[in-house]
Amino acid sequence: MMNDIQKEYYTSKIAQLQEKNKHKMIYKIRPEYGEGYFIIYRIIEGMYLLFSDLSINDKIINRTNSKYASPALKIDYCIDGNYKSICPGGKLCKVSRGNSVHYAGTKNFCEVDFKDRVYKSISIFCYLNEITSSIENLLGISKTKIKEYYTELLRRKGLVVVNTDAKISEMVNEVDMYLKTNNLELVKIKALEIFFREATINRFSNKKKYYKRSTIRKIEQIKKYIESNMHQHTTINELAKKFNIGATELKQCFKQTNGIGPYAYLKNYRMHKAKELLLNYDYSILEIAAMIGYANQSKFSASFKKAFGMVPSKYRRI
Repeated sequence: MMNDIQKEYYTSKIAQLQEKNKHKMIYKIRPEYGEGYFIIYRIIEGMYLLFSDLSINDKIINRTNSKYASPALKIDYCIDGNYKSICPGGKLCKVSRGNSVHYAGTKNFCEVDFKDRVYKSISIFCYLNEITSSIENLLGISKTKIKEYYTELLRRKGLVVVNTDAKISEMVNEVDMYLKTNNLELVKIKALEIFFREATINRFSNKKKYYKRSTIRKIEQIKKYIESNMHQHTTINELAKKFNIGATELKQCFKQTNGIGPYAYLKNYRMHKAKELLLNYDYSILEIAAMIGYANQSKFSASFKKAFGMVPSKYRRI
C-alpha cells in the first residue's frame, strides 16, 4: 500500500477539498459536521505539517480508516480547545490547551469528541519509513535517533500526552505566525526544528511528581483567576495566600500541569488575547495594551514583537 496522507488524515472524511497544489491541500469542514478548515502542508518527503481550526458539532467516529498504510509518527500541539479520544486498544486520551500528544504505530484513532466544539492545533505527521531516509539525507541525522523515539513511544503503548515545554510552545507559536504570513519556507524550517528537538531529546524520561486532586483543582482555579485578571500583576505569594497553597508547590504544580510557570502563562495568555482583540475589534493599540495589563504601548509592542515577530500594527494589517 502506498502512503497517502490525503486519504488517511481522519478529518478528510468530514471535509471537502478546496485547493491543492504541490505545497499544500486546503479542506473546508462540511456544514453537516460543523465549520472551519484544516490545511496539510508538505514539509519534506514523508513529513507533513497540519494546521486545524475547527468547530465540530458532534463526535467523530472513524469507521473506515482503521490503519495507516505504514508505521506513522504524529505530534499534535493543542493551541485552543480540548478533546477526548478513544484510541487503538480502547485507551482514552484527554487533551487540552497546552498539551501535546505523541503517537506512534499503524492504527488510526477510533473516536474523537471535541468537548468545547472549537479546536485549534498544529500537528506534525510522519511516515516512519520515509522520514528516516529523508532526515538522514537532508540533515545528516541518524535513522537510529528517530527509530529510538518511535520505539520508546511503542513501549508506552503508542501514545503519550505531555505538557508542551516552553521552548517547543514558542516554536509552535512561530509556526502559527509564519502560516498567517504564508511564509512556507520558514514553516518548513521550523517544523523540522521542532521534530528534531522532539525526536532527539528524551521527552519521557523525567518522572513527574503526582499531586492531590485538591491541589490540581486549586491550580485550575489559579489559572482561571490569572486569565480573568490578566490586566493585573499578582505575585506568586499573593496567589498562594489567596488560594491557600504553598508558593513553591504552586509554581511546581502549575508548571507541570500547564507546561509553563504562572508568569510565562500570564504573558502567553496576554499575547494571545491581544491577537484576538487586534483581529476582531477596532480598539486602538493603546486601548488593547491597557486591557491586557500593560502600562504603556511601547512595552506592549515590544512584548508582542518578541512573541510573534512583528509589532501589533503590522499584525493587524495581515
